[in-house]
Amino acid sequence: MVTNFEKTANDFTKYYNIDQPKNYTTVDPVTGNLVLAETTLAAVDVQVISDMAKHQIGYQHRPYLANLLLEEGTEFQFYQGFIKQKGTVSSFNAILRNAAIVPPPSAYEYYEEYALRTSRFGSTALNTSIDFIIPQNQYINDPQQIQVFGVQSTDRELNSVITLIPNDPLILVPPISYSSENDPLFPLLDTTVPNFETDLPTAGYVLIGETNYTITNAAVLSTLWESQNAAGDPIVNGDTVWQFITPTQTWDVWKFSTANVNIVNTTPSISTGQPTVINCSGNVGLKSGDVIVLDGISNVSALQGTFTVGNITGNGNSFTVGVNTFTIGAGGNVTAYKSTRFETNLQRDHYPPLNGWQDGDIAYVDKANYGINGWTVYTRIDHQWMPIRSQTYDVDASLMLQGKLYSESMGTVYAYLEYYDPAKGFIPSEARKNLDRISI
Repeated sequence: MVTNFEKTANDFTKYYNIDQPKNYTTVDPVTGNLVLAETTLAAVDVQVISDMAKHQIGYQHRPYLANLLLEEGTEFQFYQGFIKQKGTVSSFNAILRNAAIVPPPSAYEYYEEYALRTSRFGSTALNTSIDFIIPQNQYINDPQQIQVFGVQSTDRELNSVITLIPNDPLILVPPISYSSENDPLFPLLDTTVPNFETDLPTAGYVLIGETNYTITNAAVLSTLWESQNAAGDPIVNGDTVWQFITPTQTWDVWKFSTANVNIVNTTPSISTGQPTVINCSGNVGLKSGDVIVLDGISNVSALQGTFTVGNITGNGNSFTVGVNTFTIGAGGNVTAYKSTRFETNLQRDHYPPLNGWQDGDIAYVDKANYGINGWTVYTRIDHQWMPIRSQTYDVDASLMLQGKLYSESMGTVYAYLEYYDPAKGFIPSEARKNLDRISI
């Protein structure tokens, strides 16, 4: 544990805080409980520092102020108020209103003195900020991605991303200086490769409403068909399911698709000593591990529901399921949950759902040959794939400090948006300023 330099530095901002409450809440360093504390120091709750702060503006305990019967905190605030007018017209006018001091028709002349600031000293551009307009008709996503500053020559909306360009008229308050594309003030990451040390886990780049169903994990998927039938809202051919967490700790979107071939018969496990074999009229298009639904098989009630495909036999015409049966079944349909998430465009085209791709289908490609070769979402239109949104470079979160919601009409800040990720060391500034010690 080390001294939190940020809090120490932030204490300087409190030296002239005349609005410091007399009673305030603090954290007990031993118990960690919130306790009510009291101060009359008008700055920080340390007498030596408070006295030094008061000396910075020339305050000394004055008898004429003590005669006003003011407590120390109020006395300091009174002093802060009246020194603002020392040497100004306002203070002289107040004196001249007293005829006993300057009796009429006496003349009184005074000469004001001014201090002109010629430059700023110190790290004035350390914390940069920028205020800009967000056109309401361009705010179409939640959250809405904003690129500062884009490389194109216009701030026209591109791929649902609001883009600001250098010297953009949408910028109300620019930073002190910002330069070119080669030296951007707000640089983006230059790769789309995930960084598992800094990136938060997500359920993918699917949008709410793009799928018919959302589920948490494989256990829910294995009973989805049964539960929807029991609820009177059966899942049907063509429905899609967004699974938030897969066994490999990632995500997937499944299309519930019925095979173009029918079940001819089944080979019971009792006659072979092996799992039950499902024999179809042609290549089903399944692979080992696929989650399927068997429905309509006569003579074998055990083959009604959700199963996992075992081995593929007979050139893809047959497959096994892990259930014991004792009679031969006939007829029925095979419907499978086939993934619509692919590594590349080539995989998307080589591994369609069981009944092929249909117009209106959506596919998710992690490394597409489009845009910056990141993820891209495609939709099927007139038997062709059209991109509907794609990945852009992420903001370098290590450079983020704060965001603001700004009202152009009122000219005020609605709210300050703090970046918060304590697991990676990002603590909101207001919280961080009150930590005496931090771990490194």
